[in-house]
Amino acid sequence: MFKQFLSSGNHPPRIRAKGIIGLWIAVFISCGIAPVEAQVYGRDNLANQVISFKHDPIQFIPQTPSGGERGSTGRKVDLGTRGPCLSALSPEHGYLTALIPKGEVDFTVSEKPTVWVYVPDTAEDISRMVLTLKNRRTWQVHSFDLEVSSFSPGVIHIPWPSTMVPLAVGDTYDWALSIFDGCESVNGPLERFVEGRIQRQSLSPALEQQLSQALSQRDQAVAYAQHGIWYDALKHLGEAYRADAHNSQLALDWQSLLTALDLDLTDYGIPVDAFNSTVLGVQPLLDCCRESPALINSEP
Repeated sequence: MFKQFLSSGNHPPRIRAKGIIGLWIAVFISCGIAPVEAQVYGRDNLANQVISFKHDPIQFIPQTPSGGERGSTGRKVDLGTRGPCLSALSPEHGYLTALIPKGEVDFTVSEKPTVWVYVPDTAEDISRMVLTLKNRRTWQVHSFDLEVSSFSPGVIHIPWPSTMVPLAVGDTYDWALSIFDGCESVNGPLERFVEGRIQRQSLSPALEQQLSQALSQRDQAVAYAQHGIWYDALKHLGEAYRADAHNSQLALDWQSLLTALDLDLTDYGIPVDAFNSTVLGVQPLLDCCRESPALINSEP
């Protein structure tokens, strides 16, 4: 497994981010009635539709990090090393990307949160996919091989492994997803990885009250986003959108929430419009991936 993640520090530089907002909404006002309508491009790139929205798109409001959690969480985007072994993979699909906002640590109120990652490969191009969790209090490391079902490039969601102890309030974990490509180089399988940091908070009275009034997963996502609880906002909105992929309100919400990623790879020679949160926002949400029961291991 990658030594930089297992060490206590010295993570690879995290991709710098600058403000990019890629949501284009054309608002039309008709003859004194004034309903708000918008042109939306669905993730299946079908013909444009004129649709009325009942709600403003979901916006994520980040929390101010505590002094003890300042510093980079590591690698948010892996641009990949594409040698002869990977020449068949098309760069048009983008780059391995953790769906986490700019910041030092991201929060959950769940004891078993879900991690979301954009994977630019097909399942056939992957020989192994590994989720690694490191407890920042005990420094114990757990690694889990994931079952890779057949899929095309898209966003995967990884539930908290069933054999892991649930997160307690105040627990902080570093996580990493490693992908080993399905071909061998002179140094063995080529590995790419991305990282994040997750901390469980207690449910505040204000958030608890707002959740008690929520009538849908979208309402729950709104509540979590307004209180800076990233992993739960992403989970509830992602599940709602995956279940109703042609819902234009949810499509707009998903793209709006992902603007918190604030991606900018121009320092690496990648144009702003080539790979950003808007590009990620139209990728399919895939039914993948869980740990493989036969391949679970732990390192002290």
